[in-house]
Amino acid sequence: MKTVTITILGIDADGKTLKLSNDDVTGVHPGDTIQWIIDPGSGVAAITAIKDNVNVNIFKPNPAKDKDPKSSWSGTVNPKLAPLPCTEAYTIKFTPKGINEEYSFDPKIQVDS
Repeated sequence: MKTVTITILGIDADGKTLKLSNDDVTGVHPGDTIQWIIDPGSGVAAITAIKDNVNVNIFKPNPAKDKDPKSSWSGTVNPKLAPLPCTEAYTIKFTPKGINEEYSFDPKIQVDS
């Protein structure tokens, strides 16, 4: 089991699409930990939630805000996820700097056995 880091690098010109260090698809295995980190120059003020999009429980337990650094979140890929391989979307809810509004972005996770 390993830790996979996804850095939020910025926001596209539409103001709603995140630029991620992994090009929107993350390759992982059951039991891996994913850590989402906001780059200070990204224009993202905060992640407000990270959750599954569908009936498949990709994360177990659900991702949560880290205590330190406060600009990161971590979650574990469900160790009993089946069938494999699978590709599922999930949602990152975020607020851009200077805007008091929440947006959603739906990247994908590719889970291999």
